[in-house]
Amino acid sequence: MPHKKNPDVFQLIRARFDRIQSLPNEIRLITSNLPSVIIEIFRSLKKISFLHLRSLIIAFRLQLTCLEDKSKKQLIER
Repeated sequence: MPHKKNPDVFQLIRARFDRIQSLPNEIRLITSNLPSVIIEIFRSLKKISFLHLRSLIIAFRLQLTCLEDKSKKQLIER
């Protein structure tokens, strides 16, 4: 769509950040009403946290790549 200001890549990055923002809520839901400290639950929390961290790193790399490409195009146009 030519009228869009954000390219599709930036929409995907925004969606990744929205998922990352949901991490505290996921942790809260998993740990609510625990009878005691259960190691398996904390292992799953660790897994979820690392998945979100990996997603954050990917989103930052995508953003850097897009911004570098955009700046290169602007230099070429000058």
